[in-house]
Amino acid sequence: MILDLIRMDKIEEIQPTGVAVCQPGARLGALENEARKKGWELRCYPSTIVKASAGGFLGGGSGGIGSVAHGGLRDFGTVRAIEVVTMEAEPRILKHQGKAVHEILHAWGTNGIITRIWLALTPAIDWSQCAVAFNNFDAAFDFSEHIATGEEWIKRLVTTFEWPIPSFFTPVKQYAPEGKSLVFFLIATEQLGALESAAKDAGGEVTYSGSYQGLRTRPLLSDYTWNHTTLWAMKSDEAYTYLQCSFDPDTVREQLRRLKEHFGKEILFHMEFMKNGTGRVIPGAIPVVYFTTEERLNEMIDFCRGLGVYVANPHVNNVEGGGRYREDNVQLLAKQRYDPKGLLNPGKMITFHREAATTGAKNS
Repeated sequence: MILDLIRMDKIEEIQPTGVAVCQPGARLGALENEARKKGWELRCYPSTIVKASAGGFLGGGSGGIGSVAHGGLRDFGTVRAIEVVTMEAEPRILKHQGKAVHEILHAWGTNGIITRIWLALTPAIDWSQCAVAFNNFDAAFDFSEHIATGEEWIKRLVTTFEWPIPSFFTPVKQYAPEGKSLVFFLIATEQLGALESAAKDAGGEVTYSGSYQGLRTRPLLSDYTWNHTTLWAMKSDEAYTYLQCSFDPDTVREQLRRLKEHFGKEILFHMEFMKNGTGRVIPGAIPVVYFTTEERLNEMIDFCRGLGVYVANPHVNNVEGGGRYREDNVQLLAKQRYDPKGLLNPGKMITFHREAATTGAKNS
């Protein structure tokens, strides 16, 4: 049985304090547009913002555009509260606030049905878009890291692509010179001129620069970032897939060198800068990977981890293997309390055992 919440799409309130209250079927794009009318905007959102729902993002997402400034969904109290309905003999409606939201975040709907969400917003900024090409990936990465980590820069997106990834972006090919690495920015309009000057001083070529007028802007550079990058690669060749990684900011260049030395064009670097829970901006990555065999893919994952590169494997169908399962097991403990018979997405949380949960429920 499929429970479809798409008609639970009401945006209930944009609070004066900068918190959006909405139902799980609310489209993130509609929420962004409504928030901006009140002087606010989303802290972070996926590249699929136009179609993605708020509940889907909390259930399976982690970050996106805006994460370079505000971190992901887990960070800095971005998710203020989540209301869920339990799957018990006598269902309860529970509001999780503060740290308790982590029981539900990124649990794939396995431990409760999300019915209402409180999302922290951030003051809206007048943004501009910019694309900068560099002769090689090292130069592109150096410049993007400089902007991403520089506290003086007001940014919402810093994305770096190794060639030939830019060649996959057919609608914006005119901004992707042959053979060059590319960086996409969402930067505060007041800093656009300074960014262009800094890019030229660093040896970059500004191939596009323009105002951002919301999600209907054309071109919309965010449509080629985060996991949209993977989709464009797959349009070029169905053998392409991806991994989800984060690199050590202190040794990232050596890690990248070793990966390229070992795998060559089997791995194409696509870097997304994001702020982690400590407040440090780190080089995340959603590298485009050319798939040949499962064994080779697993070899690549093991090699990454051997270098100290964190990998969340997207090629698994359980919460634990997907990379956002919490080590303190709060998602599992919530499943045991709220869905003791294992009726929600059965088999998707492999550490859950129905018998143990049922026994615990009877004894409590």
